[in-house]
Amino acid sequence: YVMLRAEDVAARIELDPKAVREYYDQNPGSFGAPEERHASHILVATGAEGREAARARIEALKAEIDAGKAFDTVARETSDDAASKDSGGDLGWFRRDDMITEVADAAFGLEKAGEIAGPVESEFGWHLVRLEGIREAAIKPFEEVREDITRELRAQQARLRYGEAAEDFSNSVYEQGDSLA
Repeated sequence: YVMLRAEDVAARIELDPKAVREYYDQNPGSFGAPEERHASHILVATGAEGREAARARIEALKAEIDAGKAFDTVARETSDDAASKDSGGDLGWFRRDDMITEVADAAFGLEKAGEIAGPVESEFGWHLVRLEGIREAAIKPFEEVREDITRELRAQQARLRYGEAAEDFSNSVYEQGDSLA
């Protein structure tokens, strides 16, 4: 009989060390926690009044905040976001991909807690976004994950090569059914 095993295919795969390093560099989120932001927002929905009226309203709210009124108070009193309104607009901690693009871009564009971005327009209306905090990315060093990456890349290539070898084997059996050659 003839035996074709994925483990045997994987054992014969040699990886270029540069490929392992490139994989690490291109997938930093896979090796630890990505950066997170904690933000609050005020939303003025674009309703029947229209886009420009909603923008004028959010700019007036920004002027109140710039004049000294507390952001969370303005959010509680005026925000159209029912989910965050009662908590002063608090959106909690989030990764860039966990939030709608416009709000995430605004929050990740700010540098320190207390800064406010906006007005920012999204599909929901106009936002003011205040940064509450930053959790820096915690990426494991390359040396710590090198063996894991090597195993994963070897397994990926083994699956591909095993599939090719199984197809070749199947074709050979069909074409030469009376021989083990």
